[in-house]
Amino acid sequence: DKLSSQDVQVIRDVATGMSQDIPQKHMKARLACSHIENFVYMDAIELMQMSEEQRDSKLNHIRDVSRIYGRYALGPMNASAPLSNYELAVNEASAWLVRRQPTLLSHTRVLLDWAKRVVAQCGARISLDGGDDGAKSCPLSGCNINKLDS
Repeated sequence: DKLSSQDVQVIRDVATGMSQDIPQKHMKARLACSHIENFVYMDAIELMQMSEEQRDSKLNHIRDVSRIYGRYALGPMNASAPLSNYELAVNEASAWLVRRQPTLLSHTRVLLDWAKRVVAQCGARISLDGGDDGAKSCPLSGCNINKLDS
């Protein structure tokens, strides 16, 4: 499954706006990195050496290396992992945040926290989904905003 281009646009706009609020992070020392952070360490260094405009041409690569959901524990992507719309939205938010601040690749907990915040902010335009549980749904193809607590 993929997000619609409209969903990507909403996430991009919100992530770009919120990225200014993220404290600047320095690259973590490689020995202090988790398995996943080590797996993408050299990618982070490469992206840090590019301008944001150059990073635009590498956006699909950034999506791959900044992916939070759909990875094996040691870092590589699990292409067969079925992802919910919420997980796809968090991954997309992560990519746009990394585009602005590549050093976040060495701070996956911070990246995950901010990516979830982006998705929640997208949900600021929420409406009740009409289901019996009254759960609020994000405009991103039905992702459930209640998943933020998981």
